[in-house]
Parts: sequence; structure tokens; C-alpha cells
Amino acid sequence: MADTFPTTGGCLLKAPTAFRHTVVSQAFSQVLTLLPQYLEAERDIEDLSWCDPAFVDWTRTAEQSRTALLKGLDDVVMAHTVCAADVALRAVAWMIEVLILSTDPRDFAQNHAALQSEVWMFHTSGRGPFVARANSMLRSARHLIDELASLSEYGAEPEALAEVMLA
Repeated sequence: MADTFPTTGGCLLKAPTAFRHTVVSQAFSQVLTLLPQYLEAERDIEDLSWCDPAFVDWTRTAEQSRTALLKGLDDVVMAHTVCAADVALRAVAWMIEVLILSTDPRDFAQNHAALQSEVWMFHTSGRGPFVARANSMLRSARHLIDELASLSEYGAEPEALAEVMLA
């Protein structure tokens, strides 16, 4: 006969803590789904000629994804914050919105450089499943912001980038 022996400590036998979204984190999670769709739509039209048969459809898709993303970002920015992690998620959503609405490549480059230097915005302190999930979302957002900067629509001329980096 075999004897039974627990192989894990008693502290690990507790039921896992349930993760619950706040309004801000739920809206931000939606933004993390909409932003890659926007990036894909923008990449589709980057090298598109107006005489291409798909021009109208792809342009319409890009505009629809941009509108959906901006609405999602507004939902995050306007939502009521409950905790410190919500504040970080809101701040990053606001900065993404500022970047997307930039019309001048120099403004975009300057805002992107400022955002890259503010690493504290992409981390929230604390413990627990909510903080871990928020930090994961912030890391994902940082990678997507770098993808956004790689789009030719937001690309600045090399001299403009050098000027921003020197400032």
C-alpha cells in the first residue's frame, strides 16, 4: 500500500484569488485589442495607390478602426478610477490618444520620446492579481506604442528626430 503525502505546502492549497476588472482596466483591455487592428489597417494602406481597386475599402477600414480606437481610448480616459493602477492605465491611454491625434511628425516624435523616457508610466507598484494584470497590460501597451511609431504616417524626417533627441 502506498501512503499519501501532500507535496505542496499548506499556503499553496488556498483557492486562487479571483481577478476582477475595474471599469478602467476593462476599457483598457479593449484598447489593447483595438490598437493592433488599427496598426494592421494603417499598414495595409501605407503603400497603397489611389488607383488600386482596394483603395476605398482599405481606407474605409482604416478610418473605422481609428474611430473605434479613439472611442475606446476616450472610454478609458473618461472612466472613474478606483485604484493607482487605474491612474497608470488612464495616463497611458491619454498618451496613446495624443500620439494618434498628432498631425505633425515632429510633435509625434517629441511626444514619443517623452513617453519613452517616462518608464514609470508603464509600471504600477503593489501586489496581487490586479496589479500583475495592470502591469502586463502596460507592458503590452508600450510594445504597441513602439509599433505605432514605426508607421510611416507618424514617421518624422531624420533631421526632425535628431532635433527632438537633442532638445
